[in-house]
Order: sequence, then structure tokens, then C-alpha cells
Amino acid sequence: MNLKTMIYKLSNPLLFYTDKSGNSIFKNYNFFHEDGCLYNTKYLMTEAGKALEYRFDLSRYSLYARIVFSVLAYLIFINLRFTVFSFIFFVVLLVVIFSATHIACAKYYEKHLLKTFGSYKVVDFKPYMAPEKREEYKGYFKSKFIIALILFAVYLFPAIFMYGFLRLNVKSEKPHFKAIAVVSDTYLKLYPKLPIVYDIGAYAKYATEDYEGAIKNYKTIFKMTGKRFEQRDLSRFANILFLDKRLKGAQEAVDEFNEYSTKKKASIFEQSQLLWIKSMFSVKNDLVDVVEQDYDDLLASIPEDDFKNKFYISCDKAYMLYLLGKYEQAVKLYDELIQTALQKGGINRSDLNNLYAERGFAKAYTGDSKGAKEDFESSGYDQDVLQSHEPQEVGQGFVVDKF
Repeated sequence: MNLKTMIYKLSNPLLFYTDKSGNSIFKNYNFFHEDGCLYNTKYLMTEAGKALEYRFDLSRYSLYARIVFSVLAYLIFINLRFTVFSFIFFVVLLVVIFSATHIACAKYYEKHLLKTFGSYKVVDFKPYMAPEKREEYKGYFKSKFIIALILFAVYLFPAIFMYGFLRLNVKSEKPHFKAIAVVSDTYLKLYPKLPIVYDIGAYAKYATEDYEGAIKNYKTIFKMTGKRFEQRDLSRFANILFLDKRLKGAQEAVDEFNEYSTKKKASIFEQSQLLWIKSMFSVKNDLVDVVEQDYDDLLASIPEDDFKNKFYISCDKAYMLYLLGKYEQAVKLYDELIQTALQKGGINRSDLNNLYAERGFAKAYTGDSKGAKEDFESSGYDQDVLQSHEPQEVGQGFVVDKF
């Protein structure tokens, strides 16, 4: 069947006709082939009218059902993260809805025809139609198609406009944060969820001091992304700590951090980054009881043959021991790390230089000034830059990601 015939079949609004042989043919719910039900009796329009009225009722009920279930499907769709798969899921759901209602109408109409007129023969529905009438109906069909495209564009345009507004405004020198917060919330109510819209909205809510709203945005992202770890999660978790501390205090901030971060299926490297953020926050806020144990637990989970992860996470632990004021423990760990680096190799010279410098500062606190001086010299850093390599607490603030 060619495209021209398909368009003709779809655009033809007739539902009943009698042929030259006096047969009556009702249009059933098939689209292109075997779409007619033939009776060897010539029924008058008054007789066929009741069956057609029943079909009109079916079509009306079907339309209502499609609208209701399509709205429900869309409500499901906009509460999902927008991906190719979620879009395919939505399209498939619409196809199922339309197919189910179409099949139901076909079954009910078939039963009605059998009950009213008896058995029929399935044929192609081919009523005679004057060429000008055929073109007229084809024009109506094209008009409906164009209207559908226009309605789709009307639906899509606000989403494109709002998304563009958010991306451009948040990058501007003077973002309009109140407008960004309103537009992001509006977008998320009307369209499928995009994590970046939540991120931008969280930033705007922080800037307008709606800390609870910002936290809610981040938590929604974590629920949306599930176990998958994303690169932006580092800044999201850092911001959760910062915002929760303002609202509930440092301890509750760490508790919520633990609750959400442990649900992520992160790599060893990603776990080390999360632990670094949490530990730095804990040191800064005098929640130091579990910092060392957390590093021991992470190191214990790493296979023995994973040398680099064990080495660099141990470097982080030594850094934290220094910040905790456990200088002798820090020196001991730095000794092991430097010896391992020199024996096994494969460690960047710049990383080894950092270890010498950090050990030098730790030795200075233990009173070993001679050892500290030797380490500073081994680091190769000039005096004017050496101080910048001392382990330091990092001040906590809201992390603004690149949008």
C-alpha cells in the first residue's frame, strides 16, 4: 500500500456506504486493510444510523479515556529524569493507551454489528468519492496534521525558552536569582526532570536564602539518579553539608551526607573524593572522632594489588592526621609513603615533593627541626612557595558548578 492510499484511508471520514450491487458496508476499526464489514442487504440510512450512533458514542468514550490516561502517562513522564529511555517509555505508553482503546472499540463495535445485523464479510472499505471531495477531505487531514505540529511546538517552545533563560541567566555577571528560582520550579512542574535544572534552581535558592528549597533540590537529584554516581555529585554533596549545617548543625549535616553518599555506587576514587569532602568538613567543624577510622575502613576495602588507590588515599589520610594535630602519626605514615614511592616508583615527582614538604611541616611540630629542614630541601620548593604546601583546612562555602 502506497503513501497516497494510506493518506486517503486516514482522511476518509465516511463510515457507511452501499455499493452498486446493493451491499451495505460499515467501516470497522482497521486502518488500511480489511477495514469494511459487508452485508448482502441494502440497509437504509435510518437502519444504519443506530449502528453509526453507537460508533460515535464509542469514539467519544474512547477519546475521553485517551485524554485521561494520556494525562496520567504524562504525569508519570514529567516525574522521571528525562533520558532517551524515559522518552521511549512515554511514547510506548501512549501507543499502548491508544492501541488498547482502539482494540476495545473494535471489539464492542463488532459485537454490536453482529447483534444488530448478524454475520458479515470482511472486505476493504472503498466508497466511491468524487475527486474534488477526496481532495477536500485530504485538505482537512493535512490541516489536522499541521495543527498537531503547531500544538506540539506550542508545548515545546516554553520548555526551550525557560531552559535557555536558566542557562544564560545563571552564567551572566548579575544573575536574577529570584527569577531563576521561579522559572526552574515552573519548568520542573511542567516538563520532564533534568538534573541541571535542579542544580541551577538550588544555586538560585541558596542565593535567595531559601536553604531548605536548595537542599530539597539536591535530595531530589540523588533520588532521581539512584545508585549512579555523577561528577556533579561532588559539589552537590559539598553543598548539602554547607546548607544542612546552616539549618540543622554540623552533626546532622554529616549524618545526612552519610545517608545519601552510602547509597551511591561509587568507584574507589570517587569514594575517596567524597571522604575528602566529608573529612575536611568534619575537621573544620570539630567532628573528628571518626575521620581516621573512615580512612582505615576505606583502605581496608581496597584490594592489595590496587597500589595507586591505596597510596593516594593513604596520602589523604596523612594530610588529615596533620590537620587533626596527630603529627607523630602523620610523620610515621609519611615515612611509609615516601619509602614506598622511592622503592616501587610510578609516583609523580610533584606528588613526592608534596609528601616531603608535608612531612617537613609535621616534623617541625614534633620538634624535629633538622628533619624538617632536610625534608623542605628534598621537596625542591623555594621558600616563597613552600608555605603554600602546608596542609591546611579548606574553608567551607557554597560550591558553584559550571553551568
